[in-house]
Amino acid sequence: MKSIALVLCVLFTSAAADSLVRIDLEKITREMDRGLRSVQKEEYPAAVKDLAFPARAGYKQAQYLYGVALARTGAADVIESLAWIQLSLEGGHAHWSDQADPILAALTPEQSAAVEERANELARRHGAEALNMRCITEKQPNSHMKFTVCEHRLRASQDFIELPEDIVPEEYF
Repeated sequence: MKSIALVLCVLFTSAAADSLVRIDLEKITREMDRGLRSVQKEEYPAAVKDLAFPARAGYKQAQYLYGVALARTGAADVIESLAWIQLSLEGGHAHWSDQADPILAALTPEQSAAVEERANELARRHGAEALNMRCITEKQPNSHMKFTVCEHRLRASQDFIELPEDIVPEEYF
C-alpha cells in the first residue's frame, strides 16, 4: 500500500512540474521594456522587479540585465548576480562577454566554482535548452559584428509562449 502511495505521489509531482502555462508575448515584452528603461535610468530595484520573470522565461538580455541589477542593488550576493550573467552568455553575445569576462576572471577559484555551479542550476530551469529555445548566430547587416539570438520556438502567427507553471508569477494566472 505504501509503495502505491509513493508511486502516485511521484506521478502527481511529475505531472505538476510539467504543467505549462500560456503567456502572452506582448505582456512579457512590456515587462522587459520596462526593465530595460529602469536599467537605463539606473533604477535598479525597479529593474530587478521587472526583469525577474523575463529572465526566468529564458530571455538572454533580461538575464544579463537582471544579473547586473541584482549586483547594483545588493538584492543578491555576487554569486547569484554573476550566475545570471553567466547564464545569459549562452546566447553568445560578445559585448556582454567582454564585460563579464574580466569580472569572472578576477574571482577566486572557489567563487568561480560557485558561480559555475549556480549558473548550471539556473540553466537546467531557465536555459535555452530547458525552455525549448533555439539560438542562432546572425551577422549584422553592413557590419563585421555577429551575435546570437535565442528565441522560443513558435509556430507561425503564435502570439504566446508556453512555460512551466512553477516559474510563472501568480499575476499571470
